[in-house]
Amino acid sequence: MKGIKERIEKIRENIRSVKEKRGIEHEIKIIAVSKTFPPEAIEEVYKAGIKEIGENRYQEAIKKINELKDFDINWHFIGTLQTNKIKKIMDSFSIIQSVSKTKHIEKIDDIAREKGIKFPFLLEINIGEEKSKSGFLKEQLDEIFDFISKKDNILMKGFMTIPPYDPNPQNSRKYFVQMREIYEKYKPFSSDNISVEELSMGMSEDYIVAVEEGATMVRIGRGIFGERR
Repeated sequence: MKGIKERIEKIRENIRSVKEKRGIEHEIKIIAVSKTFPPEAIEEVYKAGIKEIGENRYQEAIKKINELKDFDINWHFIGTLQTNKIKKIMDSFSIIQSVSKTKHIEKIDDIAREKGIKFPFLLEINIGEEKSKSGFLKEQLDEIFDFISKKDNILMKGFMTIPPYDPNPQNSRKYFVQMREIYEKYKPFSSDNISVEELSMGMSEDYIVAVEEGATMVRIGRGIFGERR
């Protein structure tokens, strides 16, 4: 049975292969999604060279963050964002990937102003326009960019998405293509608090397709850690 190190090596090999075939030059960050797995498993990931760790739930994550405080890990919050948890998340995480409402943006800006910092986040896009999922619609983005540009203490660094579930990863391609088009449309837009650098899309089942279509970050849980406990 493959262990964490071997699974990471396979993922890296797959990404290298896609980059060579497609002529992709940009870096692709692997975010290891560690929900339900203990700090010891994260240590293995860290020793294999991955320092970007994603967590979905604050209560579960904070115990791991405290236990691994001596490791230079960049913690990504990727779960559903609750307004009343934003301050705690900002205290412990490096970036929030799942900002899906204007009230989240306002709250992050207010807290960051109190801290005297600029806090980075990604906008979550509901690319499949699913009623069961949070996220901005692509038609809202001009308005949202204008809204963000008037804030002083935030740094919007790009986009994150989760396409509609489909067991066939090829069926996610059309959504990844749409996300790449959004990314390319807004990438030239730059201001003091907007720098579109990241396109976070693709998970264990479909990360290869996401990389083919322009992802700069892939969020992989089961593909690294194995089946959930």
